[in-house]
Order: sequence, then structure tokens, then C-alpha cells
Amino acid sequence: MDWIAALAFCAGTSLAVSGEELPKTVALSPKKPANLFSEDEKSFWAFQPVRDVRFPEVKSTQWVQSPIDRFILSQLESNGLKPAAPATRQKLIRRVTFDLTGLPPTPVEIKAFNNDVSADAFPKLVNRLLASKHYGERWGKHWLDIARYGESAAHDGNNAYLHAWRYRDYVIQAFNEDKPYDQFIIEQLAGDLLPKTGDNGTDYNQMVATGFLQIGPKPVVMRDKRQMLLDIADEQLHTTGIAFMALTLGCARCHDHKFDPIPTKDYYSLAGFFMNTHVMFDQLPDSMWLQPQVKDPKGRDVKVMAVQDLPKSKDLKVHLRGSYRTLGNVAPRRFLQIIAGEDHTPLQTEGSGRLELARWIASPKHPLTARVMVNRIWQKHFGRGLVASSDDFGARGDKPTHPELLDWLALRFVKSGWSIKEMHRLMVLSSTYQQSSDVDAQAAKVDPSNKLLWRMPRRRLDAEEIRDAILTGTGQLDTTVGGNLFTSGYKFNDSKRDLPVVEHIDVDSFGPFQEPRRSVYMPAVRNVIHPMLRLFDTANEHESSPTRHQTTVAPQALFMMNSPFVRRQAAGLIFKLFEEKQSSFEDRLSTAYLVLLGRPPTIREQSKAKIYITK
Repeated sequence: MDWIAALAFCAGTSLAVSGEELPKTVALSPKKPANLFSEDEKSFWAFQPVRDVRFPEVKSTQWVQSPIDRFILSQLESNGLKPAAPATRQKLIRRVTFDLTGLPPTPVEIKAFNNDVSADAFPKLVNRLLASKHYGERWGKHWLDIARYGESAAHDGNNAYLHAWRYRDYVIQAFNEDKPYDQFIIEQLAGDLLPKTGDNGTDYNQMVATGFLQIGPKPVVMRDKRQMLLDIADEQLHTTGIAFMALTLGCARCHDHKFDPIPTKDYYSLAGFFMNTHVMFDQLPDSMWLQPQVKDPKGRDVKVMAVQDLPKSKDLKVHLRGSYRTLGNVAPRRFLQIIAGEDHTPLQTEGSGRLELARWIASPKHPLTARVMVNRIWQKHFGRGLVASSDDFGARGDKPTHPELLDWLALRFVKSGWSIKEMHRLMVLSSTYQQSSDVDAQAAKVDPSNKLLWRMPRRRLDAEEIRDAILTGTGQLDTTVGGNLFTSGYKFNDSKRDLPVVEHIDVDSFGPFQEPRRSVYMPAVRNVIHPMLRLFDTANEHESSPTRHQTTVAPQALFMMNSPFVRRQAAGLIFKLFEEKQSSFEDRLSTAYLVLLGRPPTIREQSKAKIYITK
């Protein structure tokens, strides 16, 4: 077995058996150069303070509806390009309704918007969509992708998280209420450490928010329990880095980061915040995670997935090559040195320090936090972030295509009180967003990838939008907000510890997957994903997923033609059309197109449909 242990050591893992005596600490540590960071590393764009920039001068001022347009138009004009013509009203209402709510506009809404000739027709539409309960479901799902939301532990046990749904509902509510983003960050990383207010709703939300740290995958059956806790802390740290700063902090676990200025010592300084956080109820053969009982907003006792500080805190030592059996120098808890300064004063705290960490990340002076979030919002509206690598602002990531615009948006974000809804308004009320997606041959030669946004990019509906739109079109969508659907498919292997295990689930007959609820409420059981959502490229729930992969494969088309779900919904639409007693085939066809595609059929489509029906 010596060669197995050697391989594990080189990989930064441990095959230690729980209960074995650990070796003494050795006085080894990665060598520190005279200057920790080079001048190039210090001057890297992402680590510079957000700048207050001037609006660029443009020629076609009549096109400008928003300050955003000046930044976009300036680059277009400097490259000899012009923006595309405005989108039609039918296309615009469909675009913005899907973008803000994840659902299609109804025929009544389309007609009302088309008939509204007032100058503020589109701003009124945007405000109505932002006030909709469906807005939080749509944009909450984006955050849940980033937070790697799941309702089971994955790994060998795949134990069910029966109370994870409370975190999901907290996120949806936070978006609907336009919770300031800095507060949103602090609550998720350290809500349990905030002062109690005496208000059940506020105190409940602050505890539930820390589910962010609990809902990730956990190797609860791992035999080496010290390694298990280190792996959980690593997963929490990695997700925190990606979610809030777009930095791959986990890459510095076993050695200094290969590309970014993140020394291994910084990794263990940050890991110390999470290793001093209580996440597991016990360390038995099948470990149980912490599920404290709290008062919900109605004063009822409920269980939540949350964390707590350990009674006594201590700093970690550097784990050489990632192994806790070979320890180096102490890494006192503090922040990233490339941002907070080399050898800045470590934290003096009796607790874990998570609240201090959260406030540092949420600071308006942090160079990454606001930039990363506005870039994510931009990416969801325009298909590509101003920084295309929205999960990596480091040296291996992409540079911003419009750096001045990115900084202006970040600064405006902070000045607006960290309002996410205000960012939506800024973006969708711009002429840039309201362009058509028509292709100009000359512009396509100059900028084939449309980085300069000379037209509005076309985008595919994501998996959840496709399913929800089908249910909406047939009138079958259940719009109930919140709650738990994961009520079957598990058993308890230890009733005293309330430890559930996910049984084998037949995805085609699993009860919760058959419910006509919005897709965000479908149980997110790791390794057992809803078959339709998986087929159409839903997020990977095992890790933070700011972007999604897109595939075009034959099973997608076959699903639309042959699946029992689609066939049932198609039959439902037919019954719905005939129940309305339309006077003619043309009327029914027009209604079907308006419901499903948001527009009437073309003459060619009418002709083809009539031929198909009469054959």
C-alpha cells in the first residue's frame, strides 16, 4: 500500500484512518520571495479600485437612451459600425418578459403593450415585470446556480437535505424584495453572527441564509473525519471565491496558485474562517450535518440548514501539498493579500471571523465584488458578460471588452444601494438592449462574435424556461410560490439522528417531477436530475455554475416529438383551443402561435399548417 499512500500524498489527499496519531509539525513552509507579488500582479486590472469614469463622446446622440449606450456606441463608431434597428414591439415584450420572469408574455399582455402608444410604455412594462413574484423565481434561480444549490449530499451516501428548500425560498424572496446585494452577501456568509432583532422573520432569514455554506456536496460517509471537514471547508471556500469574487481560490490548496497571486498561505488564512465554523452535528460513520431549530416568521419551531461558530477558534497551519499530516507555519486568519495588502494585520477575533470576512467582501471598496455581480447581470441580459469568463476574473480569464462601462456600472451599483433591480432597469431600458437581432453583413465581417454589441444577440431559452413556457401555454402551470416538493424518494437509516438517505429514484415516475410547478421548485437531488432539465442543459448542481453549457443533440428534438410530457401538453393545448370555440381554423392557429411564440403565424406558416391538418 506504500505506493497508494505516496500517490495520495502527491495529489494533496490523505488516506489517514480516523483515530491515528498525527505526526509532529515540521518547520516547513512554501518559500516566500523578497517581494510577494510582482509589479504585473499588483497592477492587474481586476485588483485595481473601481474608477469613476467619464462618459465618452459620441456622434449619434439621438440613439442614446441610457448612459450605457454612450459606452457601447463609442466603440461602435470607432470601428466604423452602427447599431441595429430597434426590435419590434412583439419581439421586445417577449424578450424582456422571458429575461425578467422566465415566462412568456400572455396574448393579453402582448395586445396591451402593442396598443399602449404612450412614451413610457416600455418603462411601465419593465416596472410591472420587476414587481412580479415571478421575477424572484427567475433571478433567484440564477443565484441558485451560482450557489450550487442541491437537496442532497451527493458522493456515496447522497443523503437528502430535507430542509434545503428554505434557503431556496430565502433567495427567491431576497430578489423579489430587492434586498441590497451587500446585505445579501453578509447574510449568506455570516447571518448567524448578526445581532438578533427580535423579529421572527428577520432572525429566521438571517439563519436560513447561511444555508449557502451547508447546501454543497458533502462526503458524509468518508472514514477519515478530519479530511472530511477539510474537504467541506475547501468546497465552501471555493464556492465563496467563485460566487462573490470570481476567483479560483481552491487552486491554492496544495501549492501557490499557478496563475493568480494567491499564495498557499492565503488559502489557509481563508480556510481558517470555515474550519472554525460548525457544519456537522456529529462525525459518526455516516455523519449528520447541523440542522438547528429556529422560529419561522409565524413563530413555529422549524429545522433549517445553517452553521454556527465553534466554541473556541484557532488558526490553521499551512498543509504542505494539501496534507494535514504534514504541517507548516501558521496562517493567521486574514484576507487576500493582493487586495488587502501584503502582511496586513491578522484578525483579532474570538469567533470564526466569518462576519469580518463577509463585510470585507461586501465592502464598496472591494475591487471585485460589485464588478462581478454587474457582469453577471449583464451576461444574463446580453448573452455574454463584459468579462466573458464570468467565473474567473483572474489572469486566465478574459479581459473586459468595455472596461470603462464595467466600472461605471459597478460604481452605479454601489451608489444605488446595491440594488439589483436598478441594474435591470439601466440595462433593459437602453437602446443597446432594445436593438433587433438582425445581422448586418458588413458588421459581421468587422466583429463576427458581436463583442461590440452592434446587434442584440439571439439566445436560446434555457431548460427551465422551455418547461415553464410549455406549461404556461397549455394553462397547466401551477404558480404557487415556495414550499417543499421533496416529500418522497428517501428513507431514514437512523431515525434518532433524522438522517435520510435517497433511495433509488425512477426519474420518469418520481412524483415531484410530475408536478406542474415552476422548474425552480423541482427537487434538486444531486445525481438524480429532472430528465427534461438535464436534457436541455440545466446547471451542474455539484459546483458553482455562473454559466451553462449549451448542446444541440438529437434527443432534444426527439423529446419534443415523443415524450409523454410534451404529448400531454400538446393535447391540453388542443382542448384549450377548442374550448374557446374559435370561429375558424385560422383563428385557432393564430391563437396557438400567439400563446407559444408570441406572434401571429406568417402566410407561409398558415399554408403549411393547413396542408398538414388536411393530410
